[in-house]
Amino acid sequence: MKKTWIKVKRGFLQPEHRTKMGIRVWLYLYIIDQADWETGCVLEWKDKNAADELQMPMSTLRQQRQELEELGYITCIQQGYSQKILIMKWIDPRSYGGEELNKPEGNDEGKVESNNKGNNKGTEKSVPLHINHISQTTNHKSLNTSANADTVYEPFNIQADMPQSFVDEYAPKKKGKDPRYNHVAYSVYYSITKRKPNQILVDDIIDIFGDSPDVEKARKCYREWIARGYNPQAANWIYWYRDGVPGYTKKSNEPAPFRPTTPDSDIYDAIIR
Repeated sequence: MKKTWIKVKRGFLQPEHRTKMGIRVWLYLYIIDQADWETGCVLEWKDKNAADELQMPMSTLRQQRQELEELGYITCIQQGYSQKILIMKWIDPRSYGGEELNKPEGNDEGKVESNNKGNNKGTEKSVPLHINHISQTTNHKSLNTSANADTVYEPFNIQADMPQSFVDEYAPKKKGKDPRYNHVAYSVYYSITKRKPNQILVDDIIDIFGDSPDVEKARKCYREWIARGYNPQAANWIYWYRDGVPGYTKKSNEPAPFRPTTPDSDIYDAIIR
């Protein structure tokens, strides 16, 4: 039956573990979840199976597992086509004050099973511990943990080092190009104004100019808009393209003939007729 909770000791919350563990914490918790509570061991471990379940590249998972071993959190023992992973300083979470198992070599009690046979450390395949990631963020300390060592940070690749569920929720989303920007009406607007319109106006531009816009007519509308002292960055001139320029005849788009607005206008009409 699948465990409901993943148990860790409270000491794991100390800052020293956070800085050493870094992004490897997700793999460490996964290993704890797979472990047998009585022994603190994971039998028949395979990197590929874990990588598939965590949706991580297998090279990244293998590197992080090796780093956890170098940092002293786990010990890996090669056993045929799989490995046995021992979680160091393990205590059965069901037993408060229980015996600490899988202590590092050098302690008198609870020594781990020797992993020096062949000196392979259960790596399955030997891979470099420091692979160059493509990343813009640094996240966790290197394996150089000596007292006088300078702090060196390794890159954190959010796409490669996090389970896919976390990537889907927190990783920046790549936005595709708005297909409306490929419309000929948008191209006409941009070629005349040399400016990108506000996104909310793109639909109006397409509706008004249509699929076969009259470029010269649109240019005349914009020129008249500027000549009348209106804001060149405003887009209201596109409605002149549809409705006609105020004060111009709709058919020719030329200025309307002069007609006085006096009581004698009727006499003027009779004269010009």
